[in-house]
Amino acid sequence: NPATVTEKINLTFNGSDTSASPGDQVTKFKEALAANPYFRDHLTAANQVSLKNLSAPQISAESGRAMVLFVLECRYPEKTR
Repeated sequence: NPATVTEKINLTFNGSDTSASPGDQVTKFKEALAANPYFRDHLTAANQVSLKNLSAPQISAESGRAMVLFVLECRYPEKTR
């Protein structure tokens, strides 16, 4: 049998939400990514954009505003070549 390789690609977005109500915009951003034509065409329903982590509200050292940190992940379908 010829050699094969399985390609596994994960795309991770690390971000912070400093909106008036920290954390409210995370879901909107996640939905906007999932609705983007590129992600919609390349991700399967099982591998859509998923929220992996959402921190408790905290104060940003840079701006002094309340914020939450979050991690979104996209898993592309595996390809065996």
